Amino acid sequence: MVDLSSYWQTMQVRLNVHPYWSENLTITEVAQTLNINPKTLTAIRRGTERGEWATLVKLSRYFNVPIESLLEITE
Repeated sequence: MVDLSSYWQTMQVRLNVHPYWSENLTITEVAQTLNINPKTLTAIRRGTERGEWATLVKLSRYFNVPIESLLEITE
């Protein structure tokens, strides 16, 4: 049996909305539309917070992209 415990400890998952965020969008506009705290959305854009699953679903639907398109996984 293979021990994957160290693999999971080094893997990082980050939410990346940059490819889908147009220049004319504001944090306030998106936060209000999706009912997300603007501070949370700012942290997600900076990559310092991943957000909750519900936020991930909301962003996926807002940008009309699959959820996995918003995930940046490093191993």
